[in-house]
This record gives sequence, C-alpha cells and structure tokens, in this order.
Amino acid sequence: MNVLPVIVRELRAESRSPFTYWLRVLGAGAVVMTAAYFVLTYHFRADDGGLLFTYLHSALQLAIWVLVPILTADCLSRERREGTLGLLFLTPLKALDIVVAKSLTHGLRAITLLLAVLPVIALPLLMGGVSWRQALASLFLNGCALCLALAAGLLASALSKSWTRSLIIAFGLALLFVWLFCCQLGWVLINHQVSGFPSYRYQIPSYAGVGLRLATGSDPEFLATYYYRARFGAASSMPATPPANMMFQRVLVSAIVSFLFSVVELIAATVIAAQITKRNWQQRPPHPLAIWLKEKLCTPVVMLDVLRFWMKRKLDRNPIGWLEQRTWSGRLVIWGWFAVMISVYSLLLTNPNFLTRSFNGIHEFMAWVLLLSMSVNTSTSFRRERETGVLELLLVTPLNERQIISGRLRGIWEQFFPSVALLLGGWTYLATVLDRTHTVGFPFAAIAFSLTSFIAVPVIGIYYSLVFRNFLTSLVTTVLIALVLPSILGNVSGLAVQIFFSDTAVGPFLKELIGIAFHPCVIQLGIAGWRWRCLHERLINRRFATETT
Repeated sequence: MNVLPVIVRELRAESRSPFTYWLRVLGAGAVVMTAAYFVLTYHFRADDGGLLFTYLHSALQLAIWVLVPILTADCLSRERREGTLGLLFLTPLKALDIVVAKSLTHGLRAITLLLAVLPVIALPLLMGGVSWRQALASLFLNGCALCLALAAGLLASALSKSWTRSLIIAFGLALLFVWLFCCQLGWVLINHQVSGFPSYRYQIPSYAGVGLRLATGSDPEFLATYYYRARFGAASSMPATPPANMMFQRVLVSAIVSFLFSVVELIAATVIAAQITKRNWQQRPPHPLAIWLKEKLCTPVVMLDVLRFWMKRKLDRNPIGWLEQRTWSGRLVIWGWFAVMISVYSLLLTNPNFLTRSFNGIHEFMAWVLLLSMSVNTSTSFRRERETGVLELLLVTPLNERQIISGRLRGIWEQFFPSVALLLGGWTYLATVLDRTHTVGFPFAAIAFSLTSFIAVPVIGIYYSLVFRNFLTSLVTTVLIALVLPSILGNVSGLAVQIFFSDTAVGPFLKELIGIAFHPCVIQLGIAGWRWRCLHERLINRRFATETT
C-alpha cells in the first residue's frame, strides 16, 4: 500500500516533536489537578470512588476537546506552507492516502493521551463504587470525543494554510461538534429500544442537555432514573425506578451507538478533507470575494488624518509597540474586545437576575477569557520577528534591551487597556453598589487577582515566547506559571497554616504573615519580576529560540 510509507514518515517526524511528550504531560496533569481538587474538597473518603471517577472523566473530556484540535490543526496546513505537500503529490500517493496517514498518525498520538491518564483513572476503580459498565461507557464516550475532535482538526487544517487561522477554525468546528455530539448522545439515550425498557414516543425538549450531562460524566444511574421517572413515573403500570442492570444497559448501549456514529463521522470528515486538499494544495490567488471584503471591511475610510497622526505619534514614542498595532488586525484587538465588553454588559444589565445570582461568576468568566486571549497574544510575541530575523536587527538598533522589552509590554498593555479598564471598573462599581445594599459581598480577592494577572501575564508570556520555539508550549507554560501556579501555591499555603499553626499562640500572626507573603497576587507579581529579569538577561546574551535550535 502507498499509504504505509507516509505513516512511517509521519510517525518518525512526530516522535521527534516535543509536543508529543507535552501532550501526555498536559493530559495527565489536568487529571492529577482534578484529583487534587477533589481530595481538598471532599477529603478523599473511601466511598467516593464513583464521584471521583465522574470528576476525572469530565477533566479528560475537556482535555480531549482542547488538546486534540490543537494537535491536528496544523498537520496539513504545515505541509502546504513548507511546500512539501506538492512533493507528496509527485509520488503515486493520492490526497486520500495523505489525509488517512495524517489521521492515523495523529490519532495514535491522541490515544497516548488516554494511556497517560490510565494510572490516575485506575484510582477510583480501586476505591470502589464504579461498575464495569460505567467504566466501559466512559471509554466509549472518550472515544467519541477523540474521533470528533480529530475530525475538527483535520477539516480545519485542510481549509486553511495559516496556522493561526487553522487553529481558530479547529476550535470553531470543535464547538459545533460538541453540540452535535451532545444532541446525538441525548437522542440515542432517550429513543433507542432496549428489551424491557420501552423507548420514548415523545421528544424531550433538549437532547443536547441530556447528552451533555452524560458526556461530562454525570452518574448514569441518576440520568436513567431521572428520565425514566419523567416519562413513566406517573404511569401505574410502570415501577417507580427501573432495575439497575436496565439503567446501565441503556447508558452503555447509548455510548456504544454514539461511538459508532462518531467513527462514521470521522471517516466522512477524512474523505471531505481529502477532497479539499486535492482541490487547494496548489498556491492560488485570493478569491475576488475575499479581496472585495478586505477592501470594504479592513481598509480605513473615515478620519484618515487622525489615524495617520495617531500611528505616527505611536511610531515616534514607541516603535516596538507600533509593531503590534501597525495592521488592521492588531488594532481590531483593541476595539474588538472593547465592543464585546460593552455588548456583554448591555445584555446582562437588562437581566433582572444578573445583579443577584450570577454577578461575580460572569465577571470572573469574562476576566478569564480576557486573560486567555492576552496569553495567546503574548505567547506569539516576537515570534514573527524571531522567525524572519527581525529580532536580531532590533537588537543592533540604538534601542537597548530594556527599551525593547518595555516597548513591547506597553504595546500589549495598550491593546487590552480599554477592555480591561471597562471590565474592572464596571466590576468594582457594581460590587460597591451591591455591597452597600447587602445583596452580594465585595469580591476584593477576585478583582485584585484579575488586576495583577493583567500586569503579570504579558511579562511571563513574552519570556516564554523567546524561550520556546513552539507556540503551544509557550502558551501552556504561560498559563500554568502565570495563572495556575499562583492560585495553587496560595491555596496550599493557606491549608498548611490551618494544619500546622491553628492551635498555637502565634497562629493568627503567622496566618496573616503567610497569607500576605503567599497571596496569589504577591506570588504572581514576584514571578513576573523574576521573569522580567531573566528576559533582560536573555536578550543581552542573545539566548533565545530560533528555527534551527
């Protein structure tokens, strides 16, 4: 077969990729952190094996939907950028052979994610409370997610040549496939026929809600019992609850049928990606519609004199920051996020339940979305300059290393300042008003952590963008070091104080002292200062990742 040499080539190439090893580390790390959170919350009781299994299953599902599209989003687009796709077509290979080889190779890489978490998943099985049917259903559900996430990455990689655009399309398709997967799973769970357990004749209002609860690890016994009662509980001829074997049988069969559907959908996505690759592998000029849209939507036509004056002033005052805003896409980040924040506030403030029930939760969610966007932006900082050699030219200009670092940081802060100021200002104002009316408490810790995060994330992200050549490694490391690590250290220090110093006379004093020294905000700013110093030393010594290292 012609496809076998390509599979061997891809396996050899991907075995040398650092992300192949980081994938297992990230998957196992997500599950381990989930287990640690469970232990801190529920104190690891021996009868909580089923609940722990639910938590670990949900964490693994999330890791699959996040990591697998990233893993496959560049498999075909990279070949097009490097010009090797045309060389493959000079051989007897067909487009379908290439895409099948890519899908099998990256499918094997994704399976290693499941293998890496097996030791942690085995813990609730040893604790008890998890039946073999529930474990088998979890395996098939994870297989469904794996197939659909792989299909999203393949289609995105075939549709675009740019890595960034492929990644955006991959996540967009992944969200669509999540919704389709939940609808499919809910429909199969509710409507398939099992002996002794009649199928529903009427549609439940939301199949997606049912499928989402099952896909994220909700107890199959609870699901089956709940929907059995909802449909047949009032009937006198039906028992109050179905037998246990009937409930688990229904859930397991639903997971198996959904897995078969997902395999068929992956095969269909592979064929479609092969057709797209066969049609688009050659370099073609942009479509006339794309050119027209770019001219109409992305070309400045209003207040051109003000724009020129503003850009000239920025170039004179901060030429490094000007690099971030010289294009329409860079300027879109500033006002795009600002428009999103205004739209969200306009939508939420018209909801009467917003100010009483979900006030802090929605603000924290918006803050985390902004922080993740800033992490992506800073993780790609200096990437284009490093790849094209412009960074070396910047280092021989009259600008010194401190000016280069401060200029890039100021440029990133200016990009996100309008949206951050609106978010934190609105959050503080509304919290103050509601605190006076005793509706909610003032979320000082959350606001302070968000503020220090917006200060520290660019510094840490720029440092790791120079240390690592791979964008994904830089992004993951930035999120872990800048956001996750300070929170973990702050919680661990508070737990240690409660354990070791709660009964001593100096306990309150030590508790306050350690609480200040190991507060997440203080830790975050300390890490940012340390990384700024390391970043300055790396630029002075010209030690940063290049495409050849």
